[in-house]
Amino acid sequence: MGDSAIYLLGATNSEGMKSKGAYLLHWTLIRWLKETGIRYYDLGGIDPEANPGVYHFKRGFSGVDMSHISPLATCDNRMSLALVKASQVLRAGWRRFRPRLGHA
Repeated sequence: MGDSAIYLLGATNSEGMKSKGAYLLHWTLIRWLKETGIRYYDLGGIDPEANPGVYHFKRGFSGVDMSHISPLATCDNRMSLALVKASQVLRAGWRRFRPRLGHA
């Protein structure tokens, strides 16, 4: 989406949290994004009360908290719009399915 990338899904287990592998993966991705001209990496919303673990993880990147217009409102062509809509459907499905796997 131009000069921006959007984080869609992620998960880890207790071993992954101990090793901080997710941080390494994200920093590697961020380095690659910078090399390819991406200026913004949207990790999505954070809620310190409803999901303190994800809040802690995302805050660990020392990024800037921003409020912005919906991705759907910024799509400049049909392909971008279709990709954003598909990603939102996948993300919503994952959030519904994830508790069944025993992950909160």
